[in-house]
Amino acid sequence: MLRIPTDEELAAAAREGNADAYSLLVSRYATRLFNFLRRRARTEADAEDLAQETFIRAWTKLHTYRPGMRFSTWLYTIGTRLAATHARTRRLPEVGPPAIEPADPRNSAPADGPDPLAVALWSAADRVLPPEQRSAVWLRYAEDLAVGEIARVLGKSRVNVRVMLFRARRTLAAELARIESGGKDAST
Repeated sequence: MLRIPTDEELAAAAREGNADAYSLLVSRYATRLFNFLRRRARTEADAEDLAQETFIRAWTKLHTYRPGMRFSTWLYTIGTRLAATHARTRRLPEVGPPAIEPADPRNSAPADGPDPLAVALWSAADRVLPPEQRSAVWLRYAEDLAVGEIARVLGKSRVNVRVMLFRARRTLAAELARIESGGKDAST
């Protein structure tokens, strides 16, 4: 039976100079990283540029990757920092218009179209959550990162991430209740 190498095994091989291993990592993460950065960039073109720059930076900094650390955490940390720098240098907000939903096969809808509930949830998240909460929610539910990994990506404590996720879930629940009630304030 053919065994598929883990991201961490591919990262270790790439760290030793195996460009094919790195190409596999890029193909595994290209869409997911783009979707994550799209939520932090003003335009799709900016998100594409940030994703490319993230992969270039990751390749040139592979010597800093620590075996035993999840590759995804390390990669998203690089992307998050580049997006923040990009926003600061351009004096633009880190978040643009609503982005597309996750392309991760685990979260994809059947071929007959996107899941309306998923679209509503991500659209609500884009509208009502602050950028850091939105990033934390994306990393937790679209990328399935653990709280500790999200904390490393965002440069926050685990407690802070748990609080952000709690507040984001509460805000989203209130927004969805408002939508279901016909757009009126859900508390009335």
